[in-house]
Amino acid sequence: MVLGFNDILHFIAIFQLLILTFVLVKKGGKRISNLQLAFFFIAQILVSLQAIYWEHYEYFLYHYPHLAHVAIPFIFLWGPTMYLYVKSETTSNFKFKWIHFGHFVIFLTAIVYLMISFYTRSGTAKILLLGNQNSSFILISQVWMHYIMIVQVFVYNVAGIWSVRKYESAFKTISPAERNKIIWVKSILYGYFIACMLHIGNTLLEGVVNNRSQTFLIDYVIFFIYYTYIIYQSLIHSPLGEIHRNTNKTRVLTMSDSQAKQLVVKLDSFMMKEKPFLNFEITLKQLAERFNIRDRQLSEVINEYKQQNFYDFINQYRIEEAKTLIRTSINTKKTILEIIYESGFNSKTAFNVAFKKYTCQTPTQYRNSLQ
Repeated sequence: MVLGFNDILHFIAIFQLLILTFVLVKKGGKRISNLQLAFFFIAQILVSLQAIYWEHYEYFLYHYPHLAHVAIPFIFLWGPTMYLYVKSETTSNFKFKWIHFGHFVIFLTAIVYLMISFYTRSGTAKILLLGNQNSSFILISQVWMHYIMIVQVFVYNVAGIWSVRKYESAFKTISPAERNKIIWVKSILYGYFIACMLHIGNTLLEGVVNNRSQTFLIDYVIFFIYYTYIIYQSLIHSPLGEIHRNTNKTRVLTMSDSQAKQLVVKLDSFMMKEKPFLNFEITLKQLAERFNIRDRQLSEVINEYKQQNFYDFINQYRIEEAKTLIRTSINTKKTILEIIYESGFNSKTAFNVAFKKYTCQTPTQYRNSLQ
């Protein structure tokens, strides 16, 4: 068995994905979003290994027939794991529930089908079955499943893109950390969507040029470029998609501890009395100017002593104001939409996301609990 150019591409891609998976599991394994993305990369790794198997079909099939088609079901994890990763990054307090297992019905169905029709057979029977190109098994496992995967991935990618766009539209201004997270998520999702669209085009091209080795090579190059792009983005933006910094890390403040604590007291008093958070266009720089300090200094104090970024700090006050307005609205009959703008938010979506984050309830659920 001699390794070729296609094998080298696969090995490099597998190495890249292993690094990303290790980082996700080692540094951020407790976060649902990181685990979802790790499963996505693992599914890609398994299929890449299977591709190497079929590149050397004659050698591997006759020496290791039981490894044939092992990775096929995992193509049905690509779409769901990508979508759930995006959903968990763009949904406040996302929790994996039993209903989410519905996304893996096709994956489980493929396993059951292959278990009955292929996995339980002897090595010789597997070789004979794969050698019969006119069998219904070949039609289902190599043609139908491929097209089902294409449709599934397309649908999930579109759903993921819609979730990201909805999430972006909810915020007029976002923190740098939040922006980095969005760029990272979009890099993975949009890059994958483009790679899949090119794969679909390449699949259609296969019927025209009638050269499978050429179309396979194009596919390998497309996804190799995609994985390399992810590695590049991970060097610029957090591969864990984390917004909050490690609060246990020692920080070097540009003011003394006593000065910072005094500023915190003044800041809390100012927020309660003047309520600058009611201005939906309030910025870190504007608030810092009220205390005659640089915006960087105010950001450091909020991060260190409030364990929050500026936008979470502001939104927490807005939510407390909204809760007060909801309590009083029972008598005044004020609508939720009126409360949204009176508490400093500029969109319903941003308000709902923040409210659910800090109260674990929707505004309607909170209002109903008071009655």
